[in-house]
Amino acid sequence: MSASRRRKAVPLHRNRAVISRAITAKKTALGGADRLGQPGQDGRAPLEGQRDWLLDQVRTRPETTLKGLQALLAERGVAVNHDTIWRFLRACGLSFKKRRWSPDERNRPDVRRRRERWQRHQGRIDPKRLVFIDETWVKTNMAALRGWAPKGGTVAGRGSVRALNTSTFIAALRHDRIDAPWVFDGPVNGDIFRTCVEKVLAPTLQRGDVVVMDNLGSHKSEAVRRAIRTAGAHLLLLPPYSPDFNPCMDGSCGSRVSDRVW
Repeated sequence: MSASRRRKAVPLHRNRAVISRAITAKKTALGGADRLGQPGQDGRAPLEGQRDWLLDQVRTRPETTLKGLQALLAERGVAVNHDTIWRFLRACGLSFKKRRWSPDERNRPDVRRRRERWQRHQGRIDPKRLVFIDETWVKTNMAALRGWAPKGGTVAGRGSVRALNTSTFIAALRHDRIDAPWVFDGPVNGDIFRTCVEKVLAPTLQRGDVVVMDNLGSHKSEAVRRAIRTAGAHLLLLPPYSPDFNPCMDGSCGSRVSDRVW
């Protein structure tokens, strides 16, 4: 008997053999082993017989937690711990990730038609002529909230609690580079976006370029359209609720424009 089992038996004034058998029975009920590859009493990994069913559950209901999967397995007469399920899913190449949501409005008939029309016609445009433009922002309170420290200690941090400032970054993404970058203080609005297009973006455009941007109110002014047309370029607005068609939205680099969207 191991030293740890003897230590558990002595304070309880119980027979050491009884304690040893109880611990062994508990491990067997929890799946026979802590690791996926370690076989149970029947010589197989504890979840191997549930592989197809478990993978189907994860595929149809990816939001199910380890605790939820444990409860579903218990209903099937399979008692395993969280660690066993986690190791099994990891061995199958799966990990628990943040969900990438898509708006329900995409199921509207008008939005669906516009998205399908966009996908049919996008292949007609040379990716080298594409110019995706978008904006992002940062705030002064976007600081790391956690850090490493000794047990019982604290992590020191500094930041202003009064002066909350926003900086906006607008740029154009081409197939091989980022173009026309512009940073300014404050949030973007129609006037600022028009100024960016006229003063920063338009001088970089070449005849035949196709400027693609989100279907936002600040992007659809007549002044913005006129500045792009004057430069000899064309303007295309993405379908509503379709940021997935813009490679700027997922941090793709310029060399991935044709791979990600086209």
